[in-house]
Amino acid sequence: MEAGGLRLVSGPVDGAVDGLAWGGQSERVSEPGPVVRAVANTIAWGIVASIGVFAYRLANGSDDEPGLPVAAATTASPARDSAYAEMVESPEHQARNLLATLEKTGILSDAIRLLRPHMGDTVGVDPHPIAAAMGLWARSNMRWGELERMYDSRRVEVEKDPDRFRGEKLCVRGEIVEIYADRSVDPIVHVGGMAAGDGFVRFIAVRSTRGLVAGSSARFCGIFTGMQTYTNTLGGMTSAPFVVGMFDLEQNRY
Repeated sequence: MEAGGLRLVSGPVDGAVDGLAWGGQSERVSEPGPVVRAVANTIAWGIVASIGVFAYRLANGSDDEPGLPVAAATTASPARDSAYAEMVESPEHQARNLLATLEKTGILSDAIRLLRPHMGDTVGVDPHPIAAAMGLWARSNMRWGELERMYDSRRVEVEKDPDRFRGEKLCVRGEIVEIYADRSVDPIVHVGGMAAGDGFVRFIAVRSTRGLVAGSSARFCGIFTGMQTYTNTLGGMTSAPFVVGMFDLEQNRY
């Protein structure tokens, strides 16, 4: 929107991040992009989890490790078991493992079935790791025809009960308030936000965005993965549905 208007930004603006700012231009670090940052978390957490598995086995013993009592595996404390389970069940670790499985399918319904149990909400600038994983998969695999065949949800219903609608289709029509290319992945994706009715939607857009810029009116359809909550420049918190999909453009229909 024009300077002086209310706009959605991703980056530090007067002490706030990924929020609403009045006019002016925001500064954004172009490398790495939000999708890569989220995926980098999956790799980092995967390494930590792998170290954790090794350390856990050393602490508790296994048949594969001579000199360590097998019986020790049955005497692990509940607290230690809980900490280990929490570590390997983190969204970042899940996303890393799921990426390999995602590569084996090109069907949207299969991808959703695989990812839905791990989708969740996130706080801050970057997308949830599972949303990032879906964005990477969608670059080469998501098709408009598959989206069209899905039942459409309403934004207000999604906001009311996010858990119920994760993995469902959400289409919104409104004004793009922010859109920028994330060139840290190839093929590139576009990240941004739209004003839809009396609310906002955050998105990862794959395929074409030709002719669309901030201020353009557009229709966007995709898969709802969770709510993104961020601090706005007015000092409050804003939550918006996060959707991975594409714009309703002729070049995206084929």
